[in-house]
Amino acid sequence: MGASDVDEPAPRPVVDPQAGRLVDFDGDGKPDFLGLGAAGDDMWFIPNTSAPGAPARGQSVPMSTGWKTVTKYWLTDYDGDGKTDVLGLNGTDQMLAWRSKGTAVPSFEQYVSLGTLWSTFSHIPTAQ
Repeated sequence: MGASDVDEPAPRPVVDPQAGRLVDFDGDGKPDFLGLGAAGDDMWFIPNTSAPGAPARGQSVPMSTGWKTVTKYWLTDYDGDGKTDVLGLNGTDQMLAWRSKGTAVPSFEQYVSLGTLWSTFSHIPTAQ
């Protein structure tokens, strides 16, 4: 599905599984969603367009494909540039990092591998 007037049906939100938080990807001070399409392979940005007392969401914006094998996600500023990046466990063993390069609509650099052997950890603690 392309960037048309048709919304992707019910994307699954990508929420940091350890911290259970959403983050502000577009810099407007409100938490937004990233979501996976129904097939689990395409990533979508869903902006929070709420006003005080009026919850709302904007139109879903397609971002990229190739997410079907990513099993866990962490949302964090991994490289310290002030933008929220995505860390993802590819399968059970390889950690990938997608650096954020966007502002008003998030976008990410091509992933970088942080190596393998991540399946040797039973839990990866995160700060709350």
